Amino acid sequence: MDKKLNKIEVFGFIIVILIFSIILYKYIIENINLIKNETKQTDLTKSVENIKKGIELNKEYNINKKNPEFVNFTFSWVIYNLSWTWLLSWLKDFEVFNYDWYIWIKNINNKNKNNWSLNFDWIENYYPINNVIKLDVLYNYNEVNNGSFKIYEQEDYLPIYWYHNIIEDYKNIVYESLEIKKSVFEQQINYFTNNLWCRWFTIWYLLEEYILKNKKIPKKACSINFDDWRKNNFTLAFPIFKKYWVVGTFYIIVDMLWKGDYMLRDEVNDLYRSWNEIWSHTLFWWSLTNPTWFTLKTKRIASKDDIYEQVKKSKDKLEEWWYIIKTFAYPLGQWDKNIVDMVKRSWYLWARDISKYDIWKEKRTETISYNNDMIWHMHYIKPEKLSLDEFNKYTWYNTWWQFEDWYKIINSSATWSIRELTSYKSTENSYWVISLWLNNDEISNKFIISKTWSYIINIYWSTWYNEQFDMFKNIEAKVDWNLYEKHRNQDWWCVRSSERFFCNYQLIVDMNPWVHALNIRNKSEKERSTIYVDKFNIYRTIKNKGNYVLHFYNK
Repeated sequence: MDKKLNKIEVFGFIIVILIFSIILYKYIIENINLIKNETKQTDLTKSVENIKKGIELNKEYNINKKNPEFVNFTFSWVIYNLSWTWLLSWLKDFEVFNYDWYIWIKNINNKNKNNWSLNFDWIENYYPINNVIKLDVLYNYNEVNNGSFKIYEQEDYLPIYWYHNIIEDYKNIVYESLEIKKSVFEQQINYFTNNLWCRWFTIWYLLEEYILKNKKIPKKACSINFDDWRKNNFTLAFPIFKKYWVVGTFYIIVDMLWKGDYMLRDEVNDLYRSWNEIWSHTLFWWSLTNPTWFTLKTKRIASKDDIYEQVKKSKDKLEEWWYIIKTFAYPLGQWDKNIVDMVKRSWYLWARDISKYDIWKEKRTETISYNNDMIWHMHYIKPEKLSLDEFNKYTWYNTWWQFEDWYKIINSSATWSIRELTSYKSTENSYWVISLWLNNDEISNKFIISKTWSYIINIYWSTWYNEQFDMFKNIEAKVDWNLYEKHRNQDWWCVRSSERFFCNYQLIVDMNPWVHALNIRNKSEKERSTIYVDKFNIYRTIKNKGNYVLHFYNK
């Protein structure tokens, strides 16, 4: 007969089971934690290894970095005139045709669409629009009369487009000034590239290779900026960049990286090592001139050192990851003299503003100026709300310099005598004029020349028709402080409109590639004999020939 367990034995058995369970549980938990710690350690090791690898690749990229616009010379052909028909020495991939009285060359090989260019007999470089290049040469010309054609110099401006966020087409736009749908963004990039001739360069490349060296920037150069470094810049904008051979400049809020909807380190590296630039936009963003946000974040009032840290330390952090940091973007476009000095002391070499004085006249940033602080306030074009037609006005290189943009007063006979006035009828090529009201009033404008050549400068100006018989008697033009004989000074080069004569003053000047100055002076003998200067352009004249060598290039 089985003996029943008494209460003490049952209780003891339960105690043994509980102790065994606790020991087993502790063993399992310790092993699970050990596995987790080993996994974390493995992940951390891999993460550290990836970071080190990324830094090494960035270092290697910086050493071997080349111009993304680098092109390979491929072949040379001769274009020749045969019985008033222009032909290429080989007609395999390119077609020559007559359109709008000029020679056009079309690439009919779709495999190389828009990624080609040509140098025209070492005279000028040309780039395609929609896979077609228009030369400056008339298709038909009179060889007996020694015909010629003109090549105009590009004005010294740079269109800079500024974006923040690209969103999917199915999403609604919440912030109109900061968001653009993916399809609209691609439509704009396509239009810039294939209709406005934009050749894409990063800001620093243009600054380092051209602007700081006082060299002419490349033909049809354009630039794109993205602020804040949201993840959509990588997932949505970057594939479009690659499709259209675009490179851009990205301004980072450093401490926001790898958080929320901001980019990951590997994504940053992919962009950086694909010819794009990484620049600073402070540590954690907001106004540097009104830092109330800093107090809300840190519960103390911001000192000058705190603001300086936003500028300097953001650069230091990025350089620790082996990004080359040369430029800075002012948050909200807000700055003062102290902020600009901080940027300079942090060894940046350039800074981007958001606007300029009278931006309604000229939205493009200048690439040369009498203002020594010009490079600290280069500004952008805001594209989200613009139509494609408006980009023609804000972006197009049209060969005109405006006297009222960034001129310097050399002499003013009275404080009121040199003034900016609205033109009678503003156009995209002419909006204001500079009034030189009194004798000896003088202004100067800078410009850059790209090649050693003999140039013609056309100066468009006006005067009151009843103030003098010789319309050209009261105006004097100098280039680099030298007086040149007028090429055309007949009165019939003036057209009367309303109460004024509008005239063309023309000079022929031999110039080298460098910065030059054009001075205009009112040299009238009368006390008040006003002249109004409007705009000027510069071109070379090239004699026509029966054949030219075309040097074709591929990217």
